Amino acid sequence: MAQLSSLRRKLAQSVPNYQVFLQCESSSGQEAALTEQISAPVIYAYVWWVIRKAQALGCKRLYFLARDGYVLYHAAKQFCERWQIELDCRYLYCSRISLRIPSYFLSFEEACESIFSGGYRISPYLFLKRVQFTKEERKRVYDAVGFPMAEENKELSYHEQQVFSQQLRDNPLFRELVMEKSRAAFETASEYLKQEGLLDGEPVFLVDTGWLGSMQATLKKLCEANGCRVPFTGLYFGLYGHPGEVEGGSYYSFYFGPDSSPSLKAKFNNNILECICTAPHGMTLGYEQKDGRYGPVLKDYPENPIRLRQLEVLWDYLGRVHDRITPERFTQQELFAISKGLLQCAMYTPSLEIADYYGKMVFCDDASESYFNTLAQKVTPKQMRRYLIWNRIYYKLFKKELAREEKDDLFWPYGSIVLSRLRPLWWYRFHLLLWELLRHSLKSY
Repeated sequence: MAQLSSLRRKLAQSVPNYQVFLQCESSSGQEAALTEQISAPVIYAYVWWVIRKAQALGCKRLYFLARDGYVLYHAAKQFCERWQIELDCRYLYCSRISLRIPSYFLSFEEACESIFSGGYRISPYLFLKRVQFTKEERKRVYDAVGFPMAEENKELSYHEQQVFSQQLRDNPLFRELVMEKSRAAFETASEYLKQEGLLDGEPVFLVDTGWLGSMQATLKKLCEANGCRVPFTGLYFGLYGHPGEVEGGSYYSFYFGPDSSPSLKAKFNNNILECICTAPHGMTLGYEQKDGRYGPVLKDYPENPIRLRQLEVLWDYLGRVHDRITPERFTQQELFAISKGLLQCAMYTPSLEIADYYGKMVFCDDASESYFNTLAQKVTPKQMRRYLIWNRIYYKLFKKELAREEKDDLFWPYGSIVLSRLRPLWWYRFHLLLWELLRHSLKSY
């Protein structure tokens, strides 16, 4: 933790207002300390930027998208109540699945692109769960293409994915079931959006962690399908890319955008931020009417005492910060500098304690949430060989088909090499960083 302590001393010297964050910390154990020292100042910085940006754009109502918007929503409510800011903050239950399925009937080709997109552990079951097919519906589809249901959880190679997905694209029953399920989902989703005010005809402002802005584009498409054409604006933590003005509306980001330096993006891990911000409830599967109102159908989600404790620490800490300083004391440049220092220390050069703390958080990179992995795992030098820059470039250039079979299955490689105590640490970190720099320099999102 010496590196974090050193960084905090430097921040206190270069950003005088950072002293307030130090003064508001408690002494209630290491996990609480890391929440206060790393997560909380970043949440404070981003949410205050969101509120300032929303006011500058003339926004009256903010929709925080589930589930990454949960912590942000409650922090924003705390801001507005404490400083009497007239901003209507609302939490919108949604997920990629709950918004994509209702839009599938608008274009079967676009639906297939979403359903058959790549991922970490692709299986026939995962493809069909992206459309929320029941066991009976899955069996009908498997029978129609001659696939044994007993093998639905088999992990498919890249070639097998292409073959299987093409079989489904060409199958009339699959198309019929997708369209039928989509139209039914569109009805309930539309009622929920109408109830929550998205179809009122007023400009819509969204808040989310970000990355590609696809949720904004899908929401806009659903509203337009209901005859409501209004400006959409998204306020995000970071954006690697976005669908563009025509398809999704306007996009703003706090920490990085598509044109930001590759170095800033290469030293950032979006999986960690999602785990920090995520809600203590299950993902939204769809919507249903109950007692005269429309609400979310949530996936089962086990209670997580550690997560609830983190939230409790966060709210208490932010309350102490509000008592000590007015938000106007911070400039946007100061908030960015604080966030950059803390995030790069935690995400790019974590100590063993930080790697253990964030590495134990569980994460899924697929819309179906059919599997979970911890953010960091212990790996061997042999396992890390394929992460060396020359191996990655070799397979990318000369063994493309084999490269597609090799999955980058570490959700946080920098944390994994620290947990595994690989030596020399700088050597592995160098290879990971160089690859990320190349990827962000060359990739068109």
